[in-house]
Amino acid sequence: MYCPTCGAEASERLKFCKRCGAALNAPTETTAPGKFPSWLVVFFLLLIGFISVMGLIIPLAASQDLVQHFNAGDAMRIIALIVVAALALDGLLVWLLLKLIRLYQQPGTPAPSQLAAPPAIQVAPPPQLAAPPASVGSVTEHTTRNFEEYEDLIRARGPNRDTQ
Repeated sequence: MYCPTCGAEASERLKFCKRCGAALNAPTETTAPGKFPSWLVVFFLLLIGFISVMGLIIPLAASQDLVQHFNAGDAMRIIALIVVAALALDGLLVWLLLKLIRLYQQPGTPAPSQLAAPPAIQVAPPPQLAAPPASVGSVTEHTTRNFEEYEDLIRARGPNRDTQ
């Protein structure tokens, strides 16, 4: 058996190629994306509603204390900041919910359980590559230097000066 990605020879019991790391026994079937879970929509809507209500109730409940500790203008700015922050958080949650729903509705997109799958998984297996050449040269071949001429110079100097 050969790796479908790089063509390196691999045994049948291996799951991944030793050379390139591609999946050797990848499943060829993909499942259709499922229906968007309704519990997730309910959860998002409850969270958005909770943040909206708390974003309005908390500043109104604390307005008397804020007016006592700050002047009226500063208290109104703090209340407005809390309300704007709550509305911004609501907007981000709505955007995330819409993005998730859109992801499930797109035809041909894999289910979220398959999004983390390695890119080597394909619908149809790729064609097998030819086996690598029989003899591949060594990487370290012709990289060693000959120090014979330097050894002759050292011997000509006499005894080693470092050991004395």
